Amino acid sequence: MLNRLRKHVGVHACGYGIACGVLASLLGLFTIAFVLALVESNTLAKSHQRLERAISSVTDEEEFLLHHLNKHLRPDCSDAALAQARQLVFATRFVRDIGFVDHQNRRICSAVAGILPEPAPLELPTLREIRNGVDQSIWFNFPLAMGPNHYKALIMQQGQFFVVVNQQSFSSLIRDVDVLGLQLADALPSRVYQSDRITPFWSTYFDEQTALKRPKQGFDWTIMSLVRTDYIPGTPWVIQSYLSGQDILLRQEPMFVLLLVTIMFSGLLITAFVTPVLARQKSIGARLRNLLKEGGIQCYYQPIVDLKSRHWIGCEVLMRIRDGDCIVAPQEALPEIVRQGLEWELDTYMLQHAMAELAQSMPITNGFKVAVNLMPKNISFHALANFLSPLLRALDRPDLQLGLEIVEHSYDDTVIHEIAALRKAGFAISVDDFGTGYSNLGRVKHLAPDVLKIDRTFVHEMEDHVLRSSLIPEIVSIGRAVGSQLVAEGIENELQAEQLQQLGVDYGQGYLFAKPLPLQAFVKAYMAQNTLLQDSTHT
Repeated sequence: MLNRLRKHVGVHACGYGIACGVLASLLGLFTIAFVLALVESNTLAKSHQRLERAISSVTDEEEFLLHHLNKHLRPDCSDAALAQARQLVFATRFVRDIGFVDHQNRRICSAVAGILPEPAPLELPTLREIRNGVDQSIWFNFPLAMGPNHYKALIMQQGQFFVVVNQQSFSSLIRDVDVLGLQLADALPSRVYQSDRITPFWSTYFDEQTALKRPKQGFDWTIMSLVRTDYIPGTPWVIQSYLSGQDILLRQEPMFVLLLVTIMFSGLLITAFVTPVLARQKSIGARLRNLLKEGGIQCYYQPIVDLKSRHWIGCEVLMRIRDGDCIVAPQEALPEIVRQGLEWELDTYMLQHAMAELAQSMPITNGFKVAVNLMPKNISFHALANFLSPLLRALDRPDLQLGLEIVEHSYDDTVIHEIAALRKAGFAISVDDFGTGYSNLGRVKHLAPDVLKIDRTFVHEMEDHVLRSSLIPEIVSIGRAVGSQLVAEGIENELQAEQLQQLGVDYGQGYLFAKPLPLQAFVKAYMAQNTLLQDSTHT
């Protein structure tokens, strides 16, 4: 499954490479949006904090001053009382006036204006609450005149005293938020300020937020906006602001454009880098190790035939790689196997798999030779003996006679003693593709193989009577001299088979008899061939 997926990715590498670039760009875009939203969230929080500190300072000063007035000053508008009130005004940071009210809650005098010509009723307060056991009222945007100047004031009253704060001391901070309100208990806040950006939707949204115990602080994905609601501790004040996604981008436009260009360029680079990497996944080399682990390596079997009786006396095990619905030729995979150092894994897999399959499916025979090719790197007596001895004991099929094939040009003098040790341990040794290397009689005699396999190129040229095919008698002579059986590979027609038999070659293999077959097809053909030979013998 994994190899199918990797091959599919490799075949469609261009599309997946582009997709990776696009996804990386989208992820980068999301990251940019997140970072910009985080920056703006911090900016919004700082705006609230500045206003919160200002209002907290004003509120603390007002409450402290009102407590002092109610405790130490008589509200009788006397010169002494007004003078003392003026001294208190000068000693404060925010308060601009101190006023007195009568029992009907009408302004009668103040530290700045003195005694009013006539009592002036106070309007209904923006908020009235019992705070710390004291009846307290607050007015916001209350219009007042100070000489020729008019201004909006924040007024707080306790008892018969009120203090006045010029809102201009924090009006610039208010303009950085969208809503400033006064909230009593669970009631909706009375808004003393809202920006021009507040639409009916946002008015409803902020009202809903104040009804929650934990209002939203951060990005609200349902409306794609950054929102914030803060209550000023110890006061009835509530501050609310929002920034839509578009607002965030507009406020950070230069940075956004710069980062967007960077992300797009990065996406192109990722596409350019990933595409060739993915394209390599369609090559057999990229998936060979997993194919080996997942059973993608299959054993095919080609019969070795007695040229005289046409009896199947054995088989050669050949590797096939099933890659999805395709069969990969061994010559395509072998260079990658060597490059990745998988020779031992492949040889042991072929040996174990082939012998186990044949032991399970083949009928008991009088002796059936099984030839398995070995990689040159794996010609080691100790390694092979330690692997094969317990395997053959466990299979308990002595009629299946394992032979190890080595290619002529793959061995040298350094491994001859390893081959000799394997022969001594009972393993038949075959030299494959004989005639293509540079072995002389002395070297072959020293190796003393059980079988010499004549390379198919000699067989193919027999009918043309070219020089190469004329060497077959010499190869037969070498085989006879060292006591080796001879097997001719690549026999495709009866004429070749007859000529080889006449030259003294005992056995052959090739498409004339059968092509390499998967296990079940091979066993079926073997049994059919045996039945046919038995019938012909009886007749």
